[in-house]
Amino acid sequence: MKTLEQIHIKEYKITGMTCKGCEANVKKTLEALPQIETAEISVENGEGKLYFKEDIPTTILQEKLSKIGNYKITEKVSVLNGNAKSMTTLEQIITKEYEITGMTCKGCEAKIKKALEALPQIETAEISVENGEGKLYFKEDISTTILQEKLSKIGNYIITEKKKLLKENAVVYEEVKANSIESVNQNHTVTETNDLPNEFSFSTYKPLFLIVGFILGVSILVQYPFTDFSGMLLMRNFMAGFFIVFAFFKLLNLKGFAMSYKMYDVVAAKWKGWGLIYPFVELSLGIAYLINVFPLYVNLITVIVLGISSIGVIKSNLDNKKIKCACLGDVFNLPMSTVTIIEDVSMVVMALVMLFVV
Repeated sequence: MKTLEQIHIKEYKITGMTCKGCEANVKKTLEALPQIETAEISVENGEGKLYFKEDIPTTILQEKLSKIGNYKITEKVSVLNGNAKSMTTLEQIITKEYEITGMTCKGCEAKIKKALEALPQIETAEISVENGEGKLYFKEDISTTILQEKLSKIGNYIITEKKKLLKENAVVYEEVKANSIESVNQNHTVTETNDLPNEFSFSTYKPLFLIVGFILGVSILVQYPFTDFSGMLLMRNFMAGFFIVFAFFKLLNLKGFAMSYKMYDVVAAKWKGWGLIYPFVELSLGIAYLINVFPLYVNLITVIVLGISSIGVIKSNLDNKKIKCACLGDVFNLPMSTVTIIEDVSMVVMALVMLFVV
């Protein structure tokens, strides 16, 4: 959807902001004014850039901000030959709305905003990870192909323009996919990402090795002084720790995990809800192993759940897909590899051992 608007742009000094929460609060408050199209607020610089559909005096802005906190807003002026002059500019701005897939967190949102605003043709970019959308303000129109090429360099993001159609007096949005997306998909699936390490190294998997090492160490130490050391108890304790700790990392960003997980898991790819439920299944299995209830059913469920999960992991590795492993949720940037296969298969083997060995 493309519109051409005449936008008044003004720059302001804003004092009283102390954190990102202040920044978001000021932005939300100003954008609630019907005359303001969008507001760019920076707590770091104590500044704001407002895009007006209709010009309004600073007094109205100040009244609005005074209701939400101790903020003071003053318009910037330029000084020429001793005369102060408003820094208002009047520009023809092209606005377009887009669907953006692949964002999983605020970090993705900020990275996409920065990449797009680096293009000289774009005045500003409003990106929302919650809605998977973006609204771009162009000084000069450019194709979606160029936007896609820019985003493909920073991660697994797909951008498609919304096209506004009138159909029986109702507004309908149709996704218009750029040819570049098809070319991106020609040799690699859209689930691949370019910001993962290319080679195996200890430093890449250090978080995973440390976490597994700590869980294993605790699982051994709880049997001190080892007079009646039990391998079965070691495996049960390890699996309890494994499921509980890994579920914790997934729950730190549940939506981000679900987005990553559906990229390779055969069930999550078909049913989005499975990615949202899976961490709770892991947590439940961990607690069940910890208190040793219904061992037969717990081990059986573990074999089924991780066995199915292993299928997607193995398939992704065989297809040489460069995608993110979701084993530690969205917290760490771990690539899918043989390490992930070993992790899943080892858990399945331990569950099978506990299932059949008395």
